[in-house]
Amino acid sequence: MIKVLLVDDEHQYLDETYELGKDYGVDLADRCKSLEKAKEYLKTHEKYQAIICDANFYEKESDTEPKEGADCLIKLYAYMTKNHIELKVFVLSGRVADPSFKGRKENIKNLFEKTYTKKKIKGPESITELFTDLKDHYNNLETIKIKKRFKKAIEMCDLIGGTTTTTLINQIKNMDNNQDINTNKLRTVLDDLYSYFVKQNYAPKGMNPAGVSNFIMGKESFSKQNGEKNFYKISIEQQLPNLMRTIGFALWMLLNKDSHGKETRKDFRDDRAYSPYHENDPEKLLSNQFSRKGIIYMLCEYLVFMKGFFDAKLPREQWRKVFPKAQG
Repeated sequence: MIKVLLVDDEHQYLDETYELGKDYGVDLADRCKSLEKAKEYLKTHEKYQAIICDANFYEKESDTEPKEGADCLIKLYAYMTKNHIELKVFVLSGRVADPSFKGRKENIKNLFEKTYTKKKIKGPESITELFTDLKDHYNNLETIKIKKRFKKAIEMCDLIGGTTTTTLINQIKNMDNNQDINTNKLRTVLDDLYSYFVKQNYAPKGMNPAGVSNFIMGKESFSKQNGEKNFYKISIEQQLPNLMRTIGFALWMLLNKDSHGKETRKDFRDDRAYSPYHENDPEKLLSNQFSRKGIIYMLCEYLVFMKGFFDAKLPREQWRKVFPKAQG
């Protein structure tokens, strides 16, 4: 839910607005009629994503008439600026659009991008527009916060390009909102990362993501080009550190929903049985929402490390051709 503070001296008469807000996922449970009370609510401003304000409302709880000329609205904005409260204010009023309004329209216009009128002036479409804009604002705000929290991981996704950044951000949003986390989408982030290794010549051309996941851990992996299959092994100097190898392997096995080395083909098995999840049932792990959250954090840490790897600008094409081991 989008938590919003409502400041309006007539808030008790806005039941229709509250009901419409619920349809847009807007929580308007915190309401007040005065600047004085609004300041109290804003002592814990972190819990809100926005404010909806009337143009005119009371200055003190004990007042019997609202201050005219958008006086308290201007004072509220000044208070928020002084106290570094970065909440967007949406002005919803029956007065600003009224030709008889004698308030300081120029101040409102300068401070706020647009205003929204109540039903009795313009009709319900303005309130619908308000909630649509508020939801868009919330989605953008959520994205900005995620980019700050997972800065280096997002930077790695930006390097990869395509839809990788959007995919990861959307799954983090699902995590934050206690919605279902799609592990198949997370798998595509890992696929994109390993494909980027090939694109940047840190893994041989023609090697698929499964092969790259093996290759960067120091294991033999094959590439296939023009029908020719060749096996390669990365140089010891560019193998991943043990911790990152373990994390990368665990991620790959979990996001392929198999911890026993079979990956996506049942007839495929390798010798990576040292996974910390080897004896666990991955389907059970992935069905637990808390485990899925853990996978997101683990994936982001892995991306942070990879950002450092690519920033280091290590020598490229550090591998040698090898003969495959005999399959028993």
